[in-house]
Amino acid sequence: AEVRVDGKIVEGVDVEGSRIILPDMKGETVEITIQTGYKILPYDIRAAILLMAGKLFDNPSDSVENLPKASTNLLKHYRRWER
Repeated sequence: AEVRVDGKIVEGVDVEGSRIILPDMKGETVEITIQTGYKILPYDIRAAILLMAGKLFDNPSDSVENLPKASTNLLKHYRRWER
């Protein structure tokens, strides 16, 4: 994973399995690049990401456990239960 804030690479990004842990950062734009295993990301995954980003944008103090139920439903077919 690579994280850029205002075009500059952010140091201290930690990847734990499927989680990206970001350090405290400030800026206007954030770009996160990850390797997904898909040549083209499926539309339902894209929609789930947009729903989550919108929720966190509206309420940045919310925890990730309170994300939209629709995003969970969109992603349930992609969950790897053996983890």
